[in-house]
Order: sequence, then structure tokens, then C-alpha cells
Amino acid sequence: MRKNIAGLLIIAALVLTAGFSGCKKDETPAAPTTIDLMVKAPWKFSKALSGGIDVSGLVTACIKDNLLQFNAATPANTGTVDEGPTKCNAADPQISNFTWALDPAFNLVTITGNAAILPGAANTFTLVRVTDTELVISQNVTLFGTTQMVEATLVH
Repeated sequence: MRKNIAGLLIIAALVLTAGFSGCKKDETPAAPTTIDLMVKAPWKFSKALSGGIDVSGLVTACIKDNLLQFNAATPANTGTVDEGPTKCNAADPQISNFTWALDPAFNLVTITGNAAILPGAANTFTLVRVTDTELVISQNVTLFGTTQMVEATLVH
């Protein structure tokens, strides 16, 4: 009888040891959210495509060198635009502010203020994708008298 109890105690100890050693805290960090990625670092124009054709040449140098920094704040998300070395209007401040918002589904980003990304663009863009190094937005823009979908890529 004592042998059986001792055997059961050994088995119980092994089961408990195996159970506790299998309970390891998951230390994998959570994947960054869309907002985490957007506010990570300033964004700068990289390229613009319309129908797969590069239309970056239609974006003026004074917009291409801007640095957009999105910030997460309460109650509104804010941001700053650094005009870079080339200003579109010499009287503009070097740094200006804007506000931004994502729709609940994270499909649209609305930017309000002096944050030009594409000439002639409205302030609401479709959020195509955002990664650690790339922010891609799109919008219908009038080019050469016709409305066309333009996809702008900003990079860190």
C-alpha cells in the first residue's frame, strides 16, 4: 500500500512539475497597431502612382520635401508639418500643425490643416497600408482634366 501511495505521489509531482513548466508567460510583444505605425516617425513623400504610372513629377518639390509627423493625443490626434528646405510660399511658417483622424474601420484617414500630400487633393484619403517604413494612401485627384485614382507612398 505504501508503495502505491509513494508511486502516486511521484506521479502527481511529475504531473504538477510538467504542468507548471508548461505555463510560460508569452513574452511576444503585441503587433503594432495602425496608430502605432503612423506615429512612429516623420513621413516624407516617396512616389505617386496613377493607374500604375509614376506621376511623382506632378508633385512639386515644395511638397516632396515636407516631413509629416503624426502624433497620438487626446482628445484629437495632432501632427506637425516641417516644410523642409523648399517652401511653396516663402511666408509660410517652417512648421505648422494639423489634426487627423481614422474612421472606426481604419480605412480612411482625414487630415485637416496645412498638410499637403498631393496637389489638388482633398483632406480624406483611403488608407491602403501602413508598415514600419511605408504609409500608402490613395484618393481621386483631377489630373489633366480627368479624375484619376492616385496612390501616394510616404516613407520614413
